[in-house]
Amino acid sequence: MTPTVLPSLSLREKARRELPHIMRFHVGVDSRITRDELCRRIFGDEYVQSLKDNPNVSDNLFDRAVRDAISLIRDDELICSSSSKSGYWKAKNMEDALGIAYEYESRARAEEDKARKIKRRAAEFFGPQIELPLGG
Repeated sequence: MTPTVLPSLSLREKARRELPHIMRFHVGVDSRITRDELCRRIFGDEYVQSLKDNPNVSDNLFDRAVRDAISLIRDDELICSSSSKSGYWKAKNMEDALGIAYEYESRARAEEDKARKIKRRAAEFFGPQIELPLGG
């Protein structure tokens, strides 16, 4: 497995600069754009060549730069995505924005459930945690 390498600042910065402009044309779920399309629009032939060199997108520096840019601007620009639909889009209305917010809340609850199960299983396996008194 190839180690993950963080994209250079110039790739990140280019994605960060270009992404809001591209997303202006992808408002509403019916106008969504895939991450592959975003990479092609932002980086062009460099991205295409990188896929020829290594088709594993999870290791791709261009794809990583776009994911980082989405993460950075998602809240301010109301960039939506969904586990049930491929692609990204800007919220068209309150329903779009709340839909993605509810999905994140659902994911957070699922992660909290996993954490509780791990704690419970650890207590069964290792015994309960002993509370030490604080102070001195």
